[in-house]
Amino acid sequence: MPAGRASTGIGWLPEWGRASIVPCDPQDCRQRTHAYLAAVVIGVIGAALANKVFRDQHRRGAAEPIRQLAVTAVVLATVALTFVLPANSDALTVPAGLLWQFRLLALATSALLWGTLSVVFGLLTARDQPGLSRARPVREPVAV
Repeated sequence: MPAGRASTGIGWLPEWGRASIVPCDPQDCRQRTHAYLAAVVIGVIGAALANKVFRDQHRRGAAEPIRQLAVTAVVLATVALTFVLPANSDALTVPAGLLWQFRLLALATSALLWGTLSVVFGLLTARDQPGLSRARPVREPVAV
């Protein structure tokens, strides 16, 4: 679950509102870079805040639908904040199909990266938890 929150906050959320980096003059590139970094910071803060809201609601004994609704509100507010950032001022000269193909492949690559990290670290931490031993019981030899 932490990998899912991290991938949403760091990887996917900034990509929703930001165009791909295409050649540009230095001032525009600087503005795009700052907007992208601001989107990453907004995503990280949003993911951390959603986690905090969920835990606080759980600690207070709130019902599960209330907790989910509170987290959804935080996520929607985070997404809305990314659209407040300045828009890309350059006209794109590449075909729209090529741009969307690039974005979908980048999204798939990000999903593969974060999914792999989630599984690997999940398995590594599961070994340390009591009751989740991976060791198989030793069988006594069977007399034939």
